[in-house]
Amino acid sequence: MNDSLAEVHPELVSEWSEKNLPLTPDDITFGSNKKVWWRGACGHEWQTSVKARSNGEKCPICSGARVIAGINDLATLEPLLVKQWSKKNKIKPTEVSIGSHKKVIWRCEKHFMDIMNGSYAQTHFPCKLWDAGEKGLTLSAFEWEKDRKTLIYGQVDYMYGEALYKPEMKEGNPIRLYSLDEITEIFGKLGLRICNSFADFSGKPSSDNDIQLMVYSIRE
Repeated sequence: MNDSLAEVHPELVSEWSEKNLPLTPDDITFGSNKKVWWRGACGHEWQTSVKARSNGEKCPICSGARVIAGINDLATLEPLLVKQWSKKNKIKPTEVSIGSHKKVIWRCEKHFMDIMNGSYAQTHFPCKLWDAGEKGLTLSAFEWEKDRKTLIYGQVDYMYGEALYKPEMKEGNPIRLYSLDEITEIFGKLGLRICNSFADFSGKPSSDNDIQLMVYSIRE
């Protein structure tokens, strides 16, 4: 067979799994859509079509396209990051790979704020609140309602327009309230300038009024 897999792509013959026998690479065309078993040099086994392999598809386990708990999942390869995995996620750290671009929620160990970052496991960047404090950037504010002493959520924007995760405020959720003095002290230590309006991308607040509003911490 001139268009057999063995004839056209002899380099794939060594990755043909014995699970396919009695079918061999000589018996099937290189463009077949039939799914068969493969065993890569990495030792992983998976099923995909002959056509896909002929087109250059590699081991999906090594690439992170397919996640197998205990082999290539985040919890197995980066166990320290599991401590920062938020309970608000609907998936588990055993269900994503370290190279995944899926957006999930992380709980920063330095602060009580959840952040969303799909590439956190790859970059190991600190939370955006801490990062902003290190750079002396200005964040916008949540609103503090003094009389009722409750929190009114607003969007918090990072300087470069990347939005921090905004938790949902539901009845019964435990929420820690900070006084305005505590909030001022917390952000002052981080080197953050607290303002009562959104900051523009130049790093300067759109208002120079005295510190009026800011909420820092929300616990699960």
